[in-house]
Amino acid sequence: MESKRLFRSEKNRVIAGVCGGLADYLSIDVNIVRVVFLAGLFFGVGTFFWIYLILWVVVPTESQVANENNDTIKKNIEEIKAKVSGLLGGKKAE
Repeated sequence: MESKRLFRSEKNRVIAGVCGGLADYLSIDVNIVRVVFLAGLFFGVGTFFWIYLILWVVVPTESQVANENNDTIKKNIEEIKAKVSGLLGGKKAE
């Protein structure tokens, strides 16, 4: 089972991709998230504005998440190579 990660969408964005990323994470239509944010902006006395700004700063973009996953895979491969090399008595694993 693949765990979900929250990210800012680079494909489905209008301003910063926050609503697109939330929609992907929650598996709902992006327009619903946008309407909720707009309604919150007008009726929430600015609270949703600050929530949007914080999410914009804190949540990574889609490509940053993908690069992070690739870096993790590369680190894991290097760790496995080192362990195999140790098991082979110092011979270089290829």
